[in-house]
Amino acid sequence: MRTILAAAVIFVGMGTATQAAIVGSAPAYGGSSQNVVVCYYSNIGAAAVVFSSSVIRVEPGNAVTEVSEFCVGSIPAGGRCRTVSISGILNAAHWCRADVSDKAPLRGRMEIRNSSGTVLSSEEIR
Repeated sequence: MRTILAAAVIFVGMGTATQAAIVGSAPAYGGSSQNVVVCYYSNIGAAAVVFSSSVIRVEPGNAVTEVSEFCVGSIPAGGRCRTVSISGILNAAHWCRADVSDKAPLRGRMEIRNSSGTVLSSEEIR
């Protein structure tokens, strides 16, 4: 009897668990003058999306230090956020990655810029 009750509790609990999703960009390269990497996210859905993390990575996959982080916690419907890094790593590919509660309503773009703010490269975040 206890086994049946325990199985029922686990089964019911599974129905309420939130499934996490991952969104990110393809790696991009801005050349020898690349300096700033920005990951922009927009929630075009009707409900909030929860960000568990938002990171910028550089080859071979290490996270870079962020100077500005607005993609933490709940982003409301119609809301936007961004993650920014001033990377001292030149001549290397960078990409965005975020763990979110629901990726369907998110749209995004990663931009690699030089120190003057000129966009050198960009990738869609999916």
